[in-house]
Amino acid sequence: MAESRRDGRSYCLTGTPLPLAANVACTDYSVAKGGNFVAYQWDGEQVLSAKKFHWVEQTP
Repeated sequence: MAESRRDGRSYCLTGTPLPLAANVACTDYSVAKGGNFVAYQWDGEQVLSAKKFHWVEQTP
């Protein structure tokens, strides 16, 4: 599961994107500070799936 860390005033996740609960998807992976750009493709499902997260990793 992704780990959260305190980063200023907001929490940012690291690792592989996963649902935080059956109906909670967080896409804050701190892209502005070198993290991944993350999105969730929601198609109306009641239970979220890890397979529906999409991300682009930043290259140095």
